[in-house]
Amino acid sequence: MFKLTDLKAQPVVSLCSVVILLSLLCTVGAGDEDQDLPGPEKKTLKTKDGVALVCDYYPGNNGKETVPILMVHGWGGVRGEFTNLARTLQQDFGHAVIVPDLRGHGDSVRYTNLNGEEKLIDPKRMNRKELAGMFQFDLETVKKFLVRKNNEEKLNVDLLCIVGVQMGAIVGMNWAVLDWSWPALTGIKQGQDVKAFVLVSPVQAFKGIRMQPALNHSKVRRLSTMILVGEKDRKGLKQARQLNSSLKRFHLPAPGDSEEKAGTKSLFLVDFGTSLKGTKLLDAPVSNKNLGPHDWIAGFIQLRLQNKQDEHPWRKRG
Repeated sequence: MFKLTDLKAQPVVSLCSVVILLSLLCTVGAGDEDQDLPGPEKKTLKTKDGVALVCDYYPGNNGKETVPILMVHGWGGVRGEFTNLARTLQQDFGHAVIVPDLRGHGDSVRYTNLNGEEKLIDPKRMNRKELAGMFQFDLETVKKFLVRKNNEEKLNVDLLCIVGVQMGAIVGMNWAVLDWSWPALTGIKQGQDVKAFVLVSPVQAFKGIRMQPALNHSKVRRLSTMILVGEKDRKGLKQARQLNSSLKRFHLPAPGDSEEKAGTKSLFLVDFGTSLKGTKLLDAPVSNKNLGPHDWIAGFIQLRLQNKQDEHPWRKRG
């Protein structure tokens, strides 16, 4: 049976935080309930190393205040696994969502080599260096697409949220390290756009790529983070708790009363009474009295991103 996280066992989620998330979900929406936003739009983006990266893009409708969300699947996954969550965040809240098939997955299995020849990517033969291309090239290419949409005043790329599932959590957080490593130039903003993570059944290592570089990065480890996991997924729950412990000391709430602290909370660990994991956990069935994964994610995005427009105003990029 689906349930909210055990508050005694998981002190990261406070009762006030739950109340705030509930109130946000009751008051925030995309505006006109009758408006049916288009999507998804199929996009093929060319990476720097020649991969034809196929993505689904769900445009938002809040103009320069639109929050962009980049969803990253796990090993063996495909972009279509996020359809329900993407449509919820787009239709109900007006967010813009982009979901790529990472290299070697789904429709992103073709690349052009230096001789101009088209080749196929065999995921079974991908080594650590080729897996690293997922964050070094794939997500960087998606970011360039979002910058174009930013300059068209269709979204605010400075409020970027990454939803990473299992291995996708490693890929997303490692790319955030690259995004936060751009040098600051006078009058020009190049990176530092990732502001929040939603990590679903996260793992900390996979086939030689590790989450540790992100945990060591002084800025990335402080970004707003929500970790979702199935309570009956024992291995996943253990890893989620370990990750939460690694991040907790960097996410102390600001001084104030309980409500003020809840409003500034930036780290959440939420477990659900199920053995489901990964993208299957995202669509876990819930009773009418409980918040589901979609609700938690929507409330978190509202609390930590949509409400931060004044701190991260829209600006045109070079």
